[in-house]
Amino acid sequence: MRSKLSIVILNYRNTNLLIQNLQTLLKHPPNSSFEILLVDNHSNDGSAQRLHEAFSAFRVIETSQNGGYSYGNNVAIREACGEYLLILNPDITVQEGEIQIMIDWMDRHPDVGISGPKLLNRDGSIQWSCTRFPTFWVPLFRRTMFGKTQYGRRILQRYLMLDWDHQYARTVDALFGAALFVRRSALPDVGLLDEHFFMYVEDIDWCRRFWKAGWKVAYCPNAAFLHDHKRGSSKRTLLQSLFSRLAMYHLKSWFYYFWKYRNELLPSTSPHLES
Repeated sequence: MRSKLSIVILNYRNTNLLIQNLQTLLKHPPNSSFEILLVDNHSNDGSAQRLHEAFSAFRVIETSQNGGYSYGNNVAIREACGEYLLILNPDITVQEGEIQIMIDWMDRHPDVGISGPKLLNRDGSIQWSCTRFPTFWVPLFRRTMFGKTQYGRRILQRYLMLDWDHQYARTVDALFGAALFVRRSALPDVGLLDEHFFMYVEDIDWCRRFWKAGWKVAYCPNAAFLHDHKRGSSKRTLLQSLFSRLAMYHLKSWFYYFWKYRNELLPSTSPHLES
């Protein structure tokens, strides 16, 4: 029988946090039918076995290589059978009722192909989890202290959409990939995540392709998830920000993104949602 929802969680050596957060989710599961697919992205440290033991009722998929975020999630997306897909990072904590809110909201908005909940820090403060499409200079301002300059702050404020109240649902250009709610019926039009992105920016690329295919991308603050996001780029030196291993992944993804769309205009977006 087809499930209403497929929950997909990708793990790479983050097993303790995944187990903790999934146990929290399972204490208050959604009312709708659901399946859970856990992907261990070749952690090679016993993580897959621990997931098998902790969640024997759910499907645990072990990949033969660490092909990155897009690759690992695509493995599960191809196997999932839900009407909707909820793609979660292991560091996301979902409280009671929040997933069902997302399901019901997507049911009421059939023109939305992909949506994201409001993301909160542990102290209750909001994370800026939706963006406008980036300009070429955004990566530099995001990863270095140049983002602290007056010009850098102005560019980042626009990119992070700080000019509107994040308590209200609306369409957005793009969403951060920590928690994505996807309508499966849109995927034949849009395609899967682009596996040329090893880490980072694949979420922006995917949202751009949803818009291009005629599907809306929306921010839904009706539901709020907790996200243990650690980000220290702005505290590093310029060299550390540009040449750490994660920074290199990030910059490589940015360069690929801008090269991929070098000859394309931005897709047409609409500010309106069906009620």
